[in-house]
Amino acid sequence: GREPIPRDERRVPAVWNMASAAGRSVAVFGMWATWPAEPVRGLLVADRFSSFTTTGPPPAGSVHPAGREVWAR
Repeated sequence: GREPIPRDERRVPAVWNMASAAGRSVAVFGMWATWPAEPVRGLLVADRFSSFTTTGPPPAGSVHPAGREVWAR
């Protein structure tokens, strides 16, 4: 099947990367090319998080900061 591209295939920084680098806080939820979740100044819930919330625990790397998976559900 087809699936979204992972973040390491992006060729340019995402808007949330630029905002974080500029010292701005961000909250990113389910945008494409966000898995695995990367360090940002704020919260990032990766695009693959929602496909696992009904079938079991999300895979590692679904949320930054790590450990916020329960909150994101």
